[in-house]
Amino acid sequence: MALTLAPASIISTCAGLSVAWNVLLAPCTLGEQLTYVRAGAAIAIIIGTICMGIFGPHAEVLRSPEEYIALMARPSALVYYAGLAGLVGVLTLLTLRMETNRAFPAALGGSLVGNQFLHKVVTEMINCAWFGSERPGCSADNPFNSWQIWVLGSLALVVSVTGLAVLALALRKSEALDSIPIYQGFQILIGAVSGAMVLQEQRSNNTAGVTLY
Repeated sequence: MALTLAPASIISTCAGLSVAWNVLLAPCTLGEQLTYVRAGAAIAIIIGTICMGIFGPHAEVLRSPEEYIALMARPSALVYYAGLAGLVGVLTLLTLRMETNRAFPAALGGSLVGNQFLHKVVTEMINCAWFGSERPGCSADNPFNSWQIWVLGSLALVVSVTGLAVLALALRKSEALDSIPIYQGFQILIGAVSGAMVLQEQRSNNTAGVTLY
């Protein structure tokens, strides 16, 4: 629902607020120790989340499903896909080879779940299917009659479920105060980069806003 109201670059950063709840609850419910390093990492993510929310692009641009598909085929989007594939490949290899390291699986999970642009595009397609041409940017064609919505919807489901499954495996070997900030940090980072490179959301932002974001 939130993705229908604001750019993905803003919505994806809100995941950082779960770090605050993790810091507050994990010591009480799980008996984990809140060290200075853990507290510092959590505070850095929370401050970054607030700054990204303030200085990120707030103008929601209504696009048609065809326009979203065109954005996903732009050169900058292709560069993002290649970079993401390389990052996921390296993190997967490190996770398999260094089973005792708790950082890599959490980073891998966050890198997968951070691809909020998939959820954004599918959500907007569903909106066009629901409201039809009455919604600005939508045509009379039903997106459910196209193959794109089914492929993108399946990809969105796969990356979300896989990312959460990897996080669950990470939490079996490490404490929540270690894994959750790493997981959410990578989720925020990937969400920010994908929003800029795939959905071109930073084009509506000024230079100062982009820098502070």
